[in-house]
Amino acid sequence: MRRAARVASLFVPSLVAWAVVRAADANSGRDDSALVRAGMQALVPLFVVMAAALLVRAVEATGARRSWTEALDILSGPGRALVWTAAAATAGAASVGWASLGVLGLAGLAVAYAMVTWTALVAAGEEPWKGLAVTRAFAPATAVEGDAVKEELTLTGTRVPAGFRLLVRAGLARHRTTAYVLDGDAAGGEIALTAELGAARRGEYDAGPAELWLQDVFGLCRSRVVRLGAGRLVVLPRALPVDDLDATAAVRGDDAESVPSVRLPTEGSFRIRPYAPGDDARRIHWVRSLSARELMVRLPDEIPPELPSVRLVLDTQLVGAAALVTPATGQLCDALVRVWISAAQSLMARGVRVTVACVAGERVVEKAMTLETAGAVLRLGARVDWHAAQPVEALLCDDARQIVVSARPRAVDHGDVSWIVVPECVWTDPEPALPADEWATLPYPSGSAENRWWRRRRARVAQRAVERAGVLFDQLMHWSDGPHLAGAVVARPRGARVALEALS
Repeated sequence: MRRAARVASLFVPSLVAWAVVRAADANSGRDDSALVRAGMQALVPLFVVMAAALLVRAVEATGARRSWTEALDILSGPGRALVWTAAAATAGAASVGWASLGVLGLAGLAVAYAMVTWTALVAAGEEPWKGLAVTRAFAPATAVEGDAVKEELTLTGTRVPAGFRLLVRAGLARHRTTAYVLDGDAAGGEIALTAELGAARRGEYDAGPAELWLQDVFGLCRSRVVRLGAGRLVVLPRALPVDDLDATAAVRGDDAESVPSVRLPTEGSFRIRPYAPGDDARRIHWVRSLSARELMVRLPDEIPPELPSVRLVLDTQLVGAAALVTPATGQLCDALVRVWISAAQSLMARGVRVTVACVAGERVVEKAMTLETAGAVLRLGARVDWHAAQPVEALLCDDARQIVVSARPRAVDHGDVSWIVVPECVWTDPEPALPADEWATLPYPSGSAENRWWRRRRARVAQRAVERAGVLFDQLMHWSDGPHLAGAVVARPRGARVALEALS
């Protein structure tokens, strides 16, 4: 419907102005009206040429199995404003007999007809896009959360007709939207475009193709949008040092002590085996060695201490998270993964056998955290997002001490579970406010397209939607103390570290 209205702006204003001019000339018979009518008649050939060029492009688009309305949708916002304003000025001049206003209106229509015709002839077809290749990449292709990331676009075989500029729009979700402008003298050969995307945010991004279109130097007309050059970026979570992990998580306990074996008094002397290189010479049983004519050693009469074992679970269950437009959802999910990965690496460094468990891609995934699997666990953390598929009970088991990293701890029907709570209010930023919109000043720099009334209104509507989503997200993340939180700890950011504090 919107595209049909934009296409109608090519013809409807001129036809309405022509009808008003003819009616005013017939009723009044003034010289001013006759002058405006003569000017309109002089523009008829230019209007016909414009219509013919548009017809050719519509037929071409139909042959290429594209929508013919897409080929005719070439007026930009300023172009539509010019056509309607010029038509209104022409009609008003004929009605009130104001010849000077009619001259301005006719000049505006002439400029619009000329630019639409030129755009239809040289920019609205397939010619500018033949041989164009776009390569999109990111540096680095695999980044760590917080690193600076650059977008790199390479254009080969660009064609920019005279009087036009090539506009490119790209960017990345949860980062910046980038825009580039190429003039006609930059056409041909290989063109490299680079832009800073800011600090990398955790996740796996399948960046869609960049959008390219041609626009005349007056900003009145544009070509159709061409999408080329997809890319991919992987941002791994950043592991941070964790303070007070031993004291708050209490992961060692009795596992650090050896356990005496339960045996009969005569069993210990028979637990012997042949000597092997590396055995302690003090355990050689000389009497047995003489009788067996080889060195025999005694085995210890106690079970050596085992490494403590911890199952570290990440809770990212949240129904309806995809529908919340607030950036706090992504920030909190990043914080959960960051604390989860940091705790896993800190426990592993302390000699704890760690098994991490989470939901990735709607299924439960668990991995043993070792030096060899640390990279795989980081890549797993990059894939984690909010989900509604699996409850936290599906990630728990009974074969180890269990610690759940969660933003909303709750009672679970599963044995003894400890919680590391990641509060939403601590790890997320407030929604940014819009610039002040006062009647006497413009919120953005003079000449910026964002100063247009409808764009400011759309921005205010979007901001209110973000604020409502933020309030709903706060309610979803609300939790209260309970018996299930006995011994729980709270994770808080402390510079470049994670501090664990007992929940009081």
